[in-house]
Order: sequence, then C-alpha cells, then structure tokens
Amino acid sequence: MKPHQYKGWLNAKIDNPEQYKQQVTTVCQVYRNSIQMESSGCHVCCTDEMTGVQALEHIHEALPMRPNQVECIEQEYKRHGTTTLIAS
Repeated sequence: MKPHQYKGWLNAKIDNPEQYKQQVTTVCQVYRNSIQMESSGCHVCCTDEMTGVQALEHIHEALPMRPNQVECIEQEYKRHGTTTLIAS
C-alpha cells in the first residue's frame, strides 16, 4: 500500500459533446499560438480559481532542522475560515 499516492478524476456531465470539443480545441489553439499572438500585439492570460481554501495557521512554530534531524512541524493548527485563491 502507498497511502501517499493517489489518482483523481472528474465525472463531468457534458450536455453537448460537439460544442465542448470545439471549446477545448479553441483553448488549446490559443495556448499553442500564444507566442505568435504576442508578436502581433495580443496578450494571452490564463486565470484559475480555487474556491473553498481553508485558511490555516500552525499554532506552534516549526522546529528547524539540525544535523542528522529533519525539520519538525507541529500538526495542530487554528482555522481562520475559508478563502478563494485566484491565480493568473
């Protein structure tokens, strides 16, 4: 058993497969052509949103690593609610 390894999947419900395929193709073409688009003055930006991220704070500071000993991190933490992370 390897509990540190896992595989994820998403069971997406696609109402119109042809429309979905066309949208995916368009996005992939933009990524492929982004360098050429930049040279013609077009700026390509990718944005992703991660909702419901828990805002956690460790109660105790980590103990630094020492010779022959790895860093020790306390597993107890304080919750500060949730937040949304947006990256571009």
